[in-house]
Parts: sequence; C-alpha cells; structure tokens
Amino acid sequence: MKNAIAVIDSSCVIGLLHLNLLHRLNWQYNIIYVPNNVRKEISRKPAARNKLKKLINKYGITKCNAYDSTSLELLSVDEHIGAGEAEAIIQAREKSAGTVFIDEKKARKIAERHGLQTKGILGLLLDLKRIGEIKKIKPLILKLQQQSFRFDQALYNKILQQADEDA
Repeated sequence: MKNAIAVIDSSCVIGLLHLNLLHRLNWQYNIIYVPNNVRKEISRKPAARNKLKKLINKYGITKCNAYDSTSLELLSVDEHIGAGEAEAIIQAREKSAGTVFIDEKKARKIAERHGLQTKGILGLLLDLKRIGEIKKIKPLILKLQQQSFRFDQALYNKILQQADEDA
C-alpha cells in the first residue's frame, strides 16, 4: 500500500540520483515533494541538478515552494540545522506527509519530535531491496562512500545484516 506523500532532503536526493534510484520510490509514494531550499542545495551540484530537473513532475516527484518562512527561520536558527533540513521538516508537517527522507541525525530527531516518520538513504535502499527493485545494497553503499557519503558504522552493519548481506 502506498504512503500518499513524502518529503525528501538534499542528501537523499543527491544519493539516490547518483545511484539512479530516485524514480524507483514511486513504488510506495504517490508524491515526493522536493522543497525549494533542497533544490537550491542540489543546484550547487550540476550533474544532480540536471538529473533532478528531468525527474520533476514525473514519478510523483514534485516541487514544493509554499511554507511558513517564520517557522523555517525559527527551526533552522533555534535547532541549528540547515535550511534544507528545516524546510523538509516544515513541508512534511504542512503537507501531512507520511515520511520525511532525511539523513542528518540531529534533523531526524527534530522531525521525530514533530511527530514525523523518518527514513534515511540506507533505509530507502533496504526498502528497495525488500521489494526486489535492487539486488544488493552493499555495492550501492560503497558507491555512495566513494562520493563522500559517510555512514555510522553501527548503522551500516545493521542495514547489511537486515539485508542479509555480509559487512
């Protein structure tokens, strides 16, 4: 059964674009909102920006721009998180999203404190493996690490164990 709505942060977008998997999330999500500040962060990486532009308005991947700017400022300043993470959390609340895809640990805790379900890129890869969209997670994680993605070793091991793969 599909969760109707999710909101995605820049690290998840960039990682999934690098792996050519962003469009595969439509198996579970009707709409995946990409907030304005997330798109701004992605625009600094031309390859990711160009891939994202091609996917916008396809596979349920949708721009979202309207948000409470006062809440954005308060959340990003008071909680010391980036504008992309703050807007993803605010958009998820405003759009009644079932999930917010966000990797940064501090931002995930804030999102959960606001009553949101969170999932990072490793959890998304695990979901994609479980439904047969990908065969192995480990080579994809290694590919992300080659692109400067960093993962907590305990989480990495836990995800590989849940995926029935060797660490």
